Amino acid sequence: MTSISTPPGGSNEDDGSVGIAVACANVLGEGALWSAEEHALYWVDIERAELWRFVPEDAAAETPPPEPRTWRRPERIAAATPRRDGGSLIVALATGIAAFDPATGQIERLADVEARSPHTRLNDARCDRQGRFLVGGHVEHGPALTALYRFDHDLTVTAVLAGISTANSICFAPDGRTLYFADSPRREILAYDYDPATGAVGGGRVFCRLGEHEPGVPDGSTVDAEGYLWNARWGGACLARYAPDGTLDRIVRLPVSQPTCPAFGGDDLGTLYVTSARQGLSAERLAAEPAAGSVLRIRPGVRGLPEMPFAG
Repeated sequence: MTSISTPPGGSNEDDGSVGIAVACANVLGEGALWSAEEHALYWVDIERAELWRFVPEDAAAETPPPEPRTWRRPERIAAATPRRDGGSLIVALATGIAAFDPATGQIERLADVEARSPHTRLNDARCDRQGRFLVGGHVEHGPALTALYRFDHDLTVTAVLAGISTANSICFAPDGRTLYFADSPRREILAYDYDPATGAVGGGRVFCRLGEHEPGVPDGSTVDAEGYLWNARWGGACLARYAPDGTLDRIVRLPVSQPTCPAFGGDDLGTLYVTSARQGLSAERLAAEPAAGSVLRIRPGVRGLPEMPFAG
């Protein structure tokens, strides 16, 4: 394992240095996802019920990029993903799944998920390689537990994993046959057999477990083109990259203590964007951590995989 700022074989462009892509001061930035069709990064600020969109600077463009666009909704938004037919997005609200049209601001509720539970809300989400939307819940208070759900092309919802406290790290191996998932308080990431044809979740095994002296808990994850998993460590001020066998490959230190979700983007999928949070940080801590809540940008020397839009 290597703690690096420059990956082996990296160039001046892919030097591993960490910068700020958007100084947005999110309370709870989450759900980073790159839309290749729009050349845009989407993410959310859950606590402010905001959806964000950012078109990064293109070196070939003659005009500067537009300012990030923000939509605020009446209900908190946990994640968003483009829809295959374009136009609208699929969004995970606190209590269900909806279609949102950024052009008009109209939202159409498609399914309730734990809508009657006062103790939980939806949290991490990502589409599988066939365009199904998997979303997990988070217990905010009380003794309740939540689950991981699959939202299929026919707009039906199926619970695929139960007994969960905080769903995170949802992502898929390049061939789509492994689902990675973390119940964050357990401080481990699991790998489940996944059937691409049906979306059925099979047997699970421990992919990696944080050691006693490793700070933080596993938050959001993504998988690169080499099949390595990148995980944001909430409370650990870093990204961790794991080999397909679960071996820790490298640690990338970050200027924020609460990174939440990484996503590869850019025209070459060679930029790693990372959302972060200011939630729960004291005034003294925020003064020492001015980048908290920003979207960070890294050129790690590896490329990502295109994310699938929702196919329903």
